[in-house]
Amino acid sequence: MSKTSRREAILALEKKRQSKVIVYFLGDRQPIQIFGTKVANDVVPYFERILAQQGKTDKISLFLYGRGGDMDAPWPIVSIIREFCDEFEVIIPRRALSAATLLSLGANRIIMTPFATISPIDPEGNFPQSDGKVLQIPTEDIFSFIEFSKSKIGLRSENSKAEILKALLKYEPKELGNIFRAYNYIRQLAKGMLSLHLDAVKNKKRIDDIVENLTEKAYQHNHLVGRKEAKYKVGLGEIIEFAEDPDPADLVLIENLFAAIEGDTLVNVPLNVEEALQQSAGQPAVIDCIRALVQADQLNVEGKSTVVIAPNGQVKAGFYWTEV
Repeated sequence: MSKTSRREAILALEKKRQSKVIVYFLGDRQPIQIFGTKVANDVVPYFERILAQQGKTDKISLFLYGRGGDMDAPWPIVSIIREFCDEFEVIIPRRALSAATLLSLGANRIIMTPFATISPIDPEGNFPQSDGKVLQIPTEDIFSFIEFSKSKIGLRSENSKAEILKALLKYEPKELGNIFRAYNYIRQLAKGMLSLHLDAVKNKKRIDDIVENLTEKAYQHNHLVGRKEAKYKVGLGEIIEFAEDPDPADLVLIENLFAAIEGDTLVNVPLNVEEALQQSAGQPAVIDCIRALVQADQLNVEGKSTVVIAPNGQVKAGFYWTEV
């Protein structure tokens, strides 16, 4: 496979969807600690270049793959894409989780294959500690605890509320404040994304229900939401399009593009650290790899790493974007 193969697959999908296709691929090859790549604002300049070169067009299709990332990144990406098209669709070949799900909510249409999944969008607060570690606090867990204490255990008196507050005081006030802001921010973002293509007045209850289904009613952040659940249970309805409807050729072309990317990124080929060290015969093992892609017809940018595995098993891997 090569960037040429990917470009050919992009052009074929463009012709079928009658749109301009942009690939935004964030690899999750195992071990994820080495190869995991997140949705982030660092790609915005590349989107700007692609969109400026393409100019205004009727439709843009974002071919999206990723496990999540920074929750403040989807809004600027979606905003700039929608400046350059009348219709915006997201194509999900496999995973578009967390921040990638949030990004997808800004599309008029989400095309999902039988293998595609989205996920809840509840964020985690990451708080550096004095010992150098980072404390992760899932935002919804805090509010679920409060709700559980009131509705299930029945702690409603002032004394009981004081006990709930005391239980939360193991966290710093700043941490609790950040959790509260994240709780509101993610809802504001999700509603804003949906309101880009759904009338916010006529569809207020529907938008509220979708956001609620992807936050507090999603009891496990790692729950994978398939396309039927997204369409009927989450409430996305006509926004979800099955990739093979009405023409199976859509699914074939989506799978062809994913296979071209998969072959270049080795996303489904875990790195065996011990085997790599054995092959290096006592020397550091050096592995060059593609971890991410932003690609369109006229521009191809690869997110790369040179992974160095020392004989003692210690791994170092920088990350950089390069135009190829």
